[in-house]
Amino acid sequence: MKAIQIRSFGNAAELEPREVVEPSPAPGEAQVRVDAAGVDPSDVKNFEGRMRQTRLPRILGRDFAGTVLEGPASWIGRKVWGVGGETFQPSLASLAHRGRMVSIASTGSTSVTFNLIDFYHRELTLIGLDTLALDFADSTASLREILPDLQSADLRPLPSQTFPLEKIPEAFQRKGKAVLLPNG
Repeated sequence: MKAIQIRSFGNAAELEPREVVEPSPAPGEAQVRVDAAGVDPSDVKNFEGRMRQTRLPRILGRDFAGTVLEGPASWIGRKVWGVGGETFQPSLASLAHRGRMVSIASTGSTSVTFNLIDFYHRELTLIGLDTLALDFADSTASLREILPDLQSADLRPLPSQTFPLEKIPEAFQRKGKAVLLPNG
């Protein structure tokens, strides 16, 4: 299987597809064919060695969409996906009255500003979630909870640019959302 696996931090030569051993799912786990993967700020931080919990070698990729190939019978063939985003202020501004927003990452500056009067007049809720503290089951439960909202016709994706897997260096340099297409 091809993957972007880093073996040393910050080495641009590492940003190329590699053949790696295909994992076998343990009971209760699934193997997913990744059809698209977003380049997340955490991927860049991992590559640069700025996430202290990262152990090498590491396969990059947190945002993905794909299809279950192996695992429990009821999962086979299901379309699956996993979290990302970099638009705190526009996201907060887009909330309806009494809307809720969960923040799981900080891109660019770690500080943000927003209109506090607007925030409390609209009775908004802001929740921080440390995804590094979650295990697979907890992450799954969190994603399942927001699935109806993500499937809503009210949400529109951010503009993005797609790249074949071989163009990973260009994807990492893109300002805005980059999406890798492993199969083309």
